[in-house]
Amino acid sequence: MAPKKKTEKVEEEVPQSEDRTDHWRHPDEPEEPEILKKCLRAPGQLYYGDCKAGYKERKGRWIRHGKGLQVVTALAPMPHAFETVVLSSYEGQWEEDQPDGEGSYKWSDGSSYEGNMEQGKMHGQGRFVWPDGSSYEGSWFQGALHGQGRFDSRFDGGRYMQGQFHYNCFQKSDGRWVDILQHIKSHELREQPG
Repeated sequence: MAPKKKTEKVEEEVPQSEDRTDHWRHPDEPEEPEILKKCLRAPGQLYYGDCKAGYKERKGRWIRHGKGLQVVTALAPMPHAFETVVLSSYEGQWEEDQPDGEGSYKWSDGSSYEGNMEQGKMHGQGRFVWPDGSSYEGSWFQGALHGQGRFDSRFDGGRYMQGQFHYNCFQKSDGRWVDILQHIKSHELREQPG
């Protein structure tokens, strides 16, 4: 009888994907998670839309993922009761529990945003309108006016600033920088009755 040969156990190596489109996916999560329509409620929040099951540390929770609508509310005191008021709403794409992709925000003060979101912040191309009617349309970077865009001011008699913005600021032709958010705030304070 011939001696038994030792067989070495060979483990197959799992090929690593070069495609980074699944950067949000946890290793235990299936590649194609099941997406279900759900209505999620938490104090002051209501969400209806696409969800997936959470994994690892979020196991047992539903994760907003896909298209959905979230409404944030609060209770306002009235003389003999409380009234529910809507503070904000977001309708659009979600990824891993954050607005991510195309969507629109509306706030109770009358301001609104329509455009791209990334990890819960305005990012990419979008249009923001302030309660006074002033607006900015153009590039955003992590929540700031940044890149090519146009700001139309309601306060300056129809004047506008168009060109390159840098973290909420615009450089005028005379070289002075204008902080757009401070510009709006100062005009709002002047308009308040007092």
